Order: sequence, then C-alpha cells, then structure tokens
Amino acid sequence: MFDVSFLELSVIGIITLLVVGPERLPGLVRDVGRIIRKLRRIVTQTRYELEREFSFEEERQRLEQKKESLNEAIDELDDLMEIAPDRNNDAPAQEAKPVKTSENE
Repeated sequence: MFDVSFLELSVIGIITLLVVGPERLPGLVRDVGRIIRKLRRIVTQTRYELEREFSFEEERQRLEQKKESLNEAIDELDDLMEIAPDRNNDAPAQEAKPVKTSENE
C-alpha cells in the first residue's frame, strides 16, 4: 500500500524510540493501533453505505426503465383495442354488469 521497506520501518522505529522513550512506547503503539482500527472501521462502513446507495440507485433506474417499457406496451395495446373490430357485430350489445366490491354490498 505505502511501499515501505523493512529498512525504512526500522529507521522510523528507532527514531520513535529515541523521541518517545522506552517507557511510553507501548502506550503509543496501543493508541496508534486503536486509531488505525477506528479509521478502518470508518472506511469500511462508508464503503458499505456507498455500495448500498449505488445499488439502490441502479435498481431504481432499472425499475424506471421497466416501467417505461410497460407503459409503452400498454399504450400500444390501447391503440390496438381502439382500431380492432368488434367480434360480435350481429349480436346485440351486452350490458356491463356492475362489479361487486365491499362498498356495494
């Protein structure tokens, strides 16, 4: 990730030991470890939320495309129904029966 060699890490460790001192070095290492864990957790959560958000956006776009194609198909069927001849030209027109709903009962 950072492309740091063993020699460079050793130099950083020796300088840190000289500056901080051997008494406070274990506490410093623990604190740095905690900070790194928190940063990793934040990065992981942010990445997860972004992936979820983009996934929802892609799904919404896919559903919108399907909705448009269904609306086009319905419009085409409506046009065909308007120009289609009646099958029973000789038969008298049938009255439409009311649809029973819970309100009509």
